[in-house]
Amino acid sequence: MWFGSKDGLSRFDGYQIKVFRSSSLNPNRLTSNGIQCIAEDNRNRLWVGTLEGVNILDKRNYTIKHWDNVYTGKEQVNYILRDNENNMWVATSDNGLVRVSPNGQSVCYNTRGTSGNYLPGNFVRAVYQDSRGRIWALIQNNGIALYNKQTHSFRLMPSMGGSNNAFRMIEDGPDHFLVCT
Repeated sequence: MWFGSKDGLSRFDGYQIKVFRSSSLNPNRLTSNGIQCIAEDNRNRLWVGTLEGVNILDKRNYTIKHWDNVYTGKEQVNYILRDNENNMWVATSDNGLVRVSPNGQSVCYNTRGTSGNYLPGNFVRAVYQDSRGRIWALIQNNGIALYNKQTHSFRLMPSMGGSNNAFRMIEDGPDHFLVCT
């Protein structure tokens, strides 16, 4: 079992806990001990979102590498999702949402994006995939946006709540969602 905390990434094997932490003396460690989220890709690697970017841990040999991406760099990462097509979606606090295809190519969606890459907010709190495979971005103070796979663009949904600040979403039936604000 893997879990993150303010003090690093931990692995519990049923007998003992091994903790992975950052170190200024060793670049092959986490970039930050502040773990925000964890997701596994289809190559047996953990994507670890921290207060300072994404680190990738290979579960076969426990090596850790900082994911050196122009869009995430040392950004605070709030959420990581692997969708059913093996794309990795990385939600950041200042640079929007990054989609990484299985071949490693990345596309960033944010307020600075042009036509298809536009997202109506740069602080993405979470990403959700529903039972129909649709991708939803939960954007601080901007609500929820639905991804259109054909146009590779996001469409903003109607506002909800006083601050329009959704941070989690689940589906409890076909096209019936519960949204935490």
